[in-house]
Amino acid sequence: MATVLIVDDMEVVRRAMAAMLRHDGHRTVCAANGAEALSRIDEGMCPDLVLLDVEMPEMDGMTALQRLRHEPRTSHTPVVMMTSRTDRETENEAIRRGADGYLKKSTLSWDEVHHRLAPYLSQQHPS
Repeated sequence: MATVLIVDDMEVVRRAMAAMLRHDGHRTVCAANGAEALSRIDEGMCPDLVLLDVEMPEMDGMTALQRLRHEPRTSHTPVVMMTSRTDRETENEAIRRGADGYLKKSTLSWDEVHHRLAPYLSQQHPS
């Protein structure tokens, strides 16, 4: 069982992603923006995977990604970016900044989430 930090400003997205991941037996923690996610980590949370929206108020995903990569506890934690953007430049920028993967919200389904996140979640030891 992995602990997944879901960071998205849209509550419906956070709830949907959390439900899908809990269905697969994982623990989930949610944050509404990058600043809130970093606060949770500063408080001692150590996620096994971070799902990070690109566009959010207060602190966007790209800024949060850079901060996660510079934080010793999360520098090697897999980060998968999520966005409703369809341009290739955003995906390339996320990968360049250290994202491990990329999900387009327009194509998200349980099967897609399961398939795309399985490589990161299978690295975790079973509970």
